[in-house]
Amino acid sequence: MNRNSLMRRGIAMLLILSTTSFAGCKKEKKKANHNDLFPNADTEYFTPFQNEKTSYCSLDEGLDLPVYTQGMSGCFAFSAVTSVQAYLQKNKIGNWEATGEEIFDRMYCAKEDMSSGKDGMYVTIGNKSEYGGNPLHVFDVLCSDPLHGYVLSDAKRLLNPKIDELKEWVREYGAPVVAINLESGYSRSHGYPTQNYKGTETNHFLCVIGWDDDFPADAFSTKASRNGAWLVQNTITPLNTPAYYWVSYDVQFPLAISYQMTNSYSSGENHGSALIGNIDLSLGSGESTYASIIRHEGKLSAVGIFSEEETCTYEVEILDGKFGQSLAKVSGKMEHAGYHLVTLDTPLSVKECTVVIRKTGTVYFEGESMTVPTKRFFYSGAVEGELEYVTHTEPNTSFVLVDGEWIDVTDESLSEKLGVSEYTKMIGDPFLPVLFS
Repeated sequence: MNRNSLMRRGIAMLLILSTTSFAGCKKEKKKANHNDLFPNADTEYFTPFQNEKTSYCSLDEGLDLPVYTQGMSGCFAFSAVTSVQAYLQKNKIGNWEATGEEIFDRMYCAKEDMSSGKDGMYVTIGNKSEYGGNPLHVFDVLCSDPLHGYVLSDAKRLLNPKIDELKEWVREYGAPVVAINLESGYSRSHGYPTQNYKGTETNHFLCVIGWDDDFPADAFSTKASRNGAWLVQNTITPLNTPAYYWVSYDVQFPLAISYQMTNSYSSGENHGSALIGNIDLSLGSGESTYASIIRHEGKLSAVGIFSEEETCTYEVEILDGKFGQSLAKVSGKMEHAGYHLVTLDTPLSVKECTVVIRKTGTVYFEGESMTVPTKRFFYSGAVEGELEYVTHTEPNTSFVLVDGEWIDVTDESLSEKLGVSEYTKMIGDPFLPVLFS
């Protein structure tokens, strides 16, 4: 894939926002017992989770996963919160008292704050609850500034996950997020709400919290080709879709994401705060190299990497001051696309340092300020709206390595050298979170 198409794909990820809508936000406490999920079920027809060898439910482990009623377009944010809560509880790390609304608050800035000088997406029409988002925004807002004491440590992505792969993720993480179509293939059978959608379009995110290989194939309005179904936990919607329902194994989720967080860091910074496009810096070498000058006094403890590629090798090096002597170096490999927090062997006391990252594949950059045409979502449907996407890229802060030479990202010739000038005049800062203990 050429560099131009890579940048185009990144921009598309920003513009394609999830669309599901509903008013308000509240928690509805549920007992951690699957017998309460389907009170009208005909258990003579089928009772789920009877065979431990062929079924599993995360709630049976005592996880407290409230059902959230999302905002106008909040499925990606509220499902991420549920996913994180499941992971933290399963691993006895703690309980994260965050909400999807707080993710929205970090993603979007109010129109009256446009003079604040803050990078971000400014709502110029309506309010932020009318706009959508996607997992890239979740990575972005949770990676460096602790929310209720936690920051993102890993976020793994699977494309078109196989049944056994997704089962393993449910057991390990509790509630991975999947992309699905919310509007097609629903039915109710013997008191069980079900879905067997045969298409490929998606417009919603929710969590998979269990499965049963014995769930009957004839329980779906379009009979499934085999027994077996996923138990999903939804963010309540206006389409009479229940909080919990069964999705046939015939449905292929195009995307699955696991979110993990940690409370090991007190503060952080994030260069390239919004993800607008991914660029191949390697010019055919297979390795992209970029760097940011970090001017922050404290104990530098970890650096974040986002990879679009399914596997990624990396090396993180910390240099004293601006491209001074090497202070530390860590290398490794990511086995899945997504986000990974690389921990230094020993925290470094710094005032100013350079973080250099060498990785296979592409790198995400924030791009330049622009007006983003998009849609806002109401009960009556979607109407056109717009966002002001604002960046402030400072010189002498971020650099990329091109043909052995470090080039400042504010250099007006850089976009042309990298072959992305058709899409942006300035590539902006790279996505590069750093964490301090």
